[in-house]
Amino acid sequence: MDPVELNLTKLENVKSVEEAQRINLAGKKKLVSLTLEWTREAERFVDHKILMENLVPPSTLVTLEICGYSGVSFPTWLMLDQLPNLENLVFRGMPNLEEWNMSHSSGEDHVIRILKIHDCPLLRMKPLPPKARYWVISNSDNVLSSCSSVSPVIITELSVQNCRVPLHQWSLLQHFPILTSLFIKGSIDLTGSPEVIRHLSSLKTLDLQDQDFEELPKWLNENKGKLTKLNLMDCNSIASLPQWLGELTSLKELGLQGCAVLRTLPESIQQLTGLQILIISSCPELKCLVERVCLLPSSLSSITIWNCNGIKCLPEGIEQLTNLRRLDICGCSDLRQWCELEENRMKLDHIKENVFLK
Repeated sequence: MDPVELNLTKLENVKSVEEAQRINLAGKKKLVSLTLEWTREAERFVDHKILMENLVPPSTLVTLEICGYSGVSFPTWLMLDQLPNLENLVFRGMPNLEEWNMSHSSGEDHVIRILKIHDCPLLRMKPLPPKARYWVISNSDNVLSSCSSVSPVIITELSVQNCRVPLHQWSLLQHFPILTSLFIKGSIDLTGSPEVIRHLSSLKTLDLQDQDFEELPKWLNENKGKLTKLNLMDCNSIASLPQWLGELTSLKELGLQGCAVLRTLPESIQQLTGLQILIISSCPELKCLVERVCLLPSSLSSITIWNCNGIKCLPEGIEQLTNLRRLDICGCSDLRQWCELEENRMKLDHIKENVFLK
């Protein structure tokens, strides 16, 4: 019976091309998921590229993962027109891989769903990157900076992790005219350039996770009409948010999580008249949401405060937030006690869901 899923591991133990041919992957017409994996730095009997040339999968393949391959380029069968049903493609742990040449592919209209590239620091895609809706690039700097030919590629989400290429050198962005979601993790220089800012003009969601990150990138202020969700995670060097945050008037959700030295929120937060969700967690230096009579926008429907022991009470005038439907407090003992006082319960009566956990 033909398998639906096949994981070929420790391929360095294959002793001959004939042994690989006997696997007859191309003949397994029900195969939809395939993993090809070599053990890193293990001795091999057959050159990786020669072996891979003889591991041609069937056209039915939906998911392909390649790990530990030590060749500098891929065989020609790794073209999207050769794998017309492919939706998920993962490259992992290939420090020698230098080139993925797409010049002989005629699969220009083939759009894969997910492309993940991990630990392939030398990889360059020529002449154009493949079309994918969601990209994950981790520790693979050349993928970000090596694209030169310009042609729009379908993509809506990009995740970049543990790369060192400064944002203004991300030439890959020129292929992503409709990028709507960007996640950046790691110490990256976020200084933009006019061209990069133009390529980020469609952003609706931005997630930043960087312990050395000290301030919001100024180019965000030029995207004020589109951004609906901003999430800062583990930004342990950011002590305050800029007043121009209030100019991001399209913002509907703001998350501040693990910002260890954040002390205040800007008064301009009241200008975010479309803000519906505010999430604050593990910000121990934050002493209050706002310092004066409630400056939180009246549009808020949900407030979450977790593990922020510096916050002792909700702002005066909290009862004015008539659209607030959920208040979720956890790990804030003093704040929870304040909310449970009889005189304060009355201020929160209009909130349908109050969740107070220890």
